[in-house]
Amino acid sequence: MKTTLICTVGGSHEPIVKAIESLRPDFVAFVCSRDDPATGRAGSHVQVTGQGKVIRARREDDKPSLPAIPQQVGLETEQFEVLLVQPDSLDDVYDRVMGWLSARDRERERIHADYTGGTKTMSAALVTAALDDGQVDLHLVSGNRADLTRVTSGTEVMMPASVARTRFRRRLAQAAASWRHHAYDETLDQLESMGPPSEPGLQGDFLRLRDLSRAFSLWDRFDHAAAREVLSPYRQILGRDAGIQPLLVILDYLVGDKPASEPLRLYDLWRNAERRAGQGRYDDAMARVYRLLEWTAQWLLRQYSGIETADVPPDRVPGHVSLTPG
Repeated sequence: MKTTLICTVGGSHEPIVKAIESLRPDFVAFVCSRDDPATGRAGSHVQVTGQGKVIRARREDDKPSLPAIPQQVGLETEQFEVLLVQPDSLDDVYDRVMGWLSARDRERERIHADYTGGTKTMSAALVTAALDDGQVDLHLVSGNRADLTRVTSGTEVMMPASVARTRFRRRLAQAAASWRHHAYDETLDQLESMGPPSEPGLQGDFLRLRDLSRAFSLWDRFDHAAAREVLSPYRQILGRDAGIQPLLVILDYLVGDKPASEPLRLYDLWRNAERRAGQGRYDDAMARVYRLLEWTAQWLLRQYSGIETADVPPDRVPGHVSLTPG
């Protein structure tokens, strides 16, 4: 499989050279700053595309003494490209990188991203794009530090960035976002495609989201008993949540046979209709409203008049009303 590197380029060439020498990629995309539109000052692309001596070996040197990065690491012209960006626009850098990533052939390429160089905005955008993409291996070049400004020259080493936990939590949050439109089954599908994490600290978050989504999916289908069964193991921990605790009490009433159970089921049907309307499923919402009106009338007749609509005694029918068998 082809190895591809995308890296941000800033004021120092050393981490870029170290990353390329360590990874030995088949192809490199250099994310470089454009020329400054106000001052005309050259952007970092000069370190990649400049001719002759264009890079200072040390920052304190008076003039450049090294060729461009591709020449230093032996890259041929067809082995690299330059992505020009606005160095302080996160949107511009992110869009440029995501556009480049979307065009890659993932079946034939393994993509690595090194965010050591460039402006803070360029690095942040590359990291964000790599996390959102989900298939990019993130790296940085680091080493011994005498201060917080620079790594001591000659001590640089390329190392993988620790992002597995962050990446998983982002995917978990994306799966949970389906709750906003009550698509609990959609969350379950996303969780199934992700699979549980290997890190024990994240497994609890995964399982709770899975079981809560399953419970709310069952509740949405009026299977209150099954929903309560799924939530029962979490009763102690969820009971401390001010938002969840009332829902557990409601489920107990919906499943039970208390005086308040039936009117609560009527209200539950109304809320279900609201959710269907919120999803744009208006036919489903109206079907539930029709049933709600019918059920409400049945409940009121039974509660206050002792009449079961399935078997209304003839003497309880008002004279001006004619009942036709259904």
